[in-house]
Amino acid sequence: MQKILPFSDPQITSYAGIANTLGILESYPNTADFIYSNFFQMIYYQNINESDVLHEMTGSMYDLEVGLRFLPLYIYCPFFYVRCINKEILLQETDVLKYIIQLIDLNYYFIGWADHYYIPNSKKYNNKHYDDVILIYGYNMSSRKFFAAGFIDSFYRKIEINFCDFEKAIASEVEMNKYAKNISLIKYDIDYKYKFDVKKFKKKVIDYLSSQDSDKRFDLIDDKKYWFGISYYDKILEQFLSKMQDMRLVHNLVDQKILMKNRLFFFKEEGYIKEHDLRNLFELNDTMLKKLIMLRNKTIKNNIRYQNEWKAELVEEWTTSLKTIKFLDIDFNMQLLKLL
Repeated sequence: MQKILPFSDPQITSYAGIANTLGILESYPNTADFIYSNFFQMIYYQNINESDVLHEMTGSMYDLEVGLRFLPLYIYCPFFYVRCINKEILLQETDVLKYIIQLIDLNYYFIGWADHYYIPNSKKYNNKHYDDVILIYGYNMSSRKFFAAGFIDSFYRKIEINFCDFEKAIASEVEMNKYAKNISLIKYDIDYKYKFDVKKFKKKVIDYLSSQDSDKRFDLIDDKKYWFGISYYDKILEQFLSKMQDMRLVHNLVDQKILMKNRLFFFKEEGYIKEHDLRNLFELNDTMLKKLIMLRNKTIKNNIRYQNEWKAELVEEWTTSLKTIKFLDIDFNMQLLKLL
């Protein structure tokens, strides 16, 4: 006996939350309008007090940045019916495996933090304790395995993990931050409908160009400071020059351009923009994407080669490249705004 809930290879994988969300959404029909209405705005944040957090400063796609402490990020997807429990509540179950299987039978995706020390697919197996997010979307009783997805050795992919190993992995607690204790349960709402709204998307483009959040979604947050849209480039550069060269900040932009390329195909297929008007946008986006991939790869290479401090000429080259991409991005979105 087995049950496997729909789950696809997501088109972008900046963070586990984005990958998990798109892996579910892209497995169901009629979700393209929602996907291409969102996952566009960029956000950079910095903690401004000593709170229990995962990162001191970082960036991501705005749509899945919750802001409020310890809330599951999936609550911003209207296709999801989300419930959250603490890991210590899960571990009160006399049979954790049976409980997870029952959840899957009820069409819930299970998302929690698991220790890679107990995951055979990981290089950390029996070698290093390391917690990270993992999603369970199915099981097979004959092989006694779960079907799962998550970042394994820095790559987001699907894996199979036997019941025994997973039970150990989910019970182990390496990360002490409170986010790592979250268990998110997601059920897809097959009755929900969403229609792409050109006016709403134009508002997002304006917000992006003007580096603002006109919805004021984070006004209640007092432990972080936020920057939006084009100012994301400035904050990347500021963090980079402070000698905190985090390639993930650039990779977020790589994923944004990958999704924008697919969004342009969506605009074409749905008739939101005429095909001949899209040609220049496709070219501009591809140019940015190629430059960002090169910049991300240089960041990785130089971080390995110069662990303490980059050479001055490399810093100057990197800075010039990022600024060039920033101005291309402004040009792209100005053109997009005129055509919508």
